[in-house]
Order: sequence, then C-alpha cells, then structure tokens
Amino acid sequence: MSAAEVKQTGPTTASRPLGVRQAKQQRSQAKQDALLAAGRSLLASHDLPSLSVAQVAAAAGVAVGSFYSRFDDKNAWFAELCRQVGSAAFAELQALLAAPAMRRAHVAKQVALLMRWLVQVHREHQGIFRAAVSDPARTELYWRPLMRLCEQMVELVHAQLALDLLALAPALRRQRVGFAFQMVFATLAQAVLHDAGPVRLHDEALAGELARGFLALVALPAAAGAPPPHRATKASAQATSKAVSEDAPEAAPEAAPKAAPKAAPKAAPKAPAS
Repeated sequence: MSAAEVKQTGPTTASRPLGVRQAKQQRSQAKQDALLAAGRSLLASHDLPSLSVAQVAAAAGVAVGSFYSRFDDKNAWFAELCRQVGSAAFAELQALLAAPAMRRAHVAKQVALLMRWLVQVHREHQGIFRAAVSDPARTELYWRPLMRLCEQMVELVHAQLALDLLALAPALRRQRVGFAFQMVFATLAQAVLHDAGPVRLHDEALAGELARGFLALVALPAAAGAPPPHRATKASAQATSKAVSEDAPEAAPEAAPKAAPKAAPKAAPKAPAS
C-alpha cells in the first residue's frame, strides 16, 4: 500500500464498531463524548475487566440508561474508544510528517521528533493501550484496529524517509523500517504493560534511546553530515589505520655500503748502485 493510499484509507475513515449507535442530535453527541472521555480518565487507574458501566456513567454524569442507548455493551464502548484514539493519533502523525519543519530537518531530527511523539501518545493513552491487551479473549476486537494503525504508520514513515534509504537495496528498505518499528512498538508495549526499565515510559531518555535504536537498525546517519553507520565504521577503521601508520617511527635509512679501502701503491724499485 502506498503512502497516498494510506492517507485515503487510514483510521480517520474507519467505520464505527458494531454495537455503537451514531448520535443524531448535538445533545446526544455530547453525552456520547462524555462517556468516552470518562473512559480515558478511568482507565488510567482502573483495569478494564473490573470497570463497570455504572462507574463509567457516573464519571460522565449521565444515567446508565444513556450508556445503553448509545452502546450495546462495554465491549462496544471500549472498541469505539480505541477507534477514536487511533483516528486522532493517525491525524496527528499526518500533520507531524507534513509540517515544514519536519520536511526541512535532517533524517536524525525527523526520527527524533517521531519517537518523541510516539512516546507522548503512549504516555497519554497508557491506560487504553494496557486495557486493549488485558483480556486475551477480546484482544482481536480491541488490538487489531491499533495494529492496523501501526502498519499504516510504517508505510507513511517509509515514504517519508525514501530519499534517505537509497543506499539500501530496494528489497531491504521496507523491511528495515518495519523491523525498526517492531523494536520501537515492542519496547513501548512493554513499558505500557510492565514499565520494568531500565528506561521507563516517563523517563526523559526513552525517546532518545528509541531514536538511536531506530537509526542504527535502518542504517541511517545519527547526525547531519555523518555517513550511515556501516560507512562510518569503515571510515573509522581507515582513519585508525592511517593514524597508526603516521605515528609509527620512521625506519632509519639504510647506510650506503662502505667502499673497500684502496690498496697502497707499491714503492718503485730502487736503482742499483754504480
């Protein structure tokens, strides 16, 4: 799927989950929005299986009957909450990638901005992401829409970095970007679920470490003007070899062979006495 196709069929146009009824009046929409907003707040401190419809309705300031007039059950309510979070995140990503500052930035800066945004999304919606995998029996219902968002994100970023990937073989470009995102998403999922560290979800260093890992896996330069990592290693080895050869003491020039001593001239024979 191309980046253009992703933009046209992204989560922003995803249909509502089954069991969700479209509000027809502004007042009805306001109550539905309040029920979803209550979920964002409650799931930051409650797990989904133990959260009751009565708690959600009370937090939204509506009657339980108002909940059921808009959602068949808690599953439909949470599926709609995941859909809305995914759609909003996808729209934010599109705006981030299209921003003039992003397009002018060096690839390392682009990746750094992208990782900072991803970390912020997972911090803001930690409870929702955690709840989406908390019930294995319903993971497909909750998690698949978010996984589709991740897949479409990979396509958009792959298109964004196309010019920086030309040094790679065509078959490797999408694979490298996809695997780098696999590493990033796995790290963030572990941070959301367990946050065991050593770098935790709310640590300032997390976005930077993810950016460093992404750049290394895709073999992109980590600073403006720097060669890609595989080239940097070769250049470094050549520089080291040159430095070693320059620092080595020069060999003393070989001494010219000594000339053989000339033989003393023989004395002329004396004339006989007369």
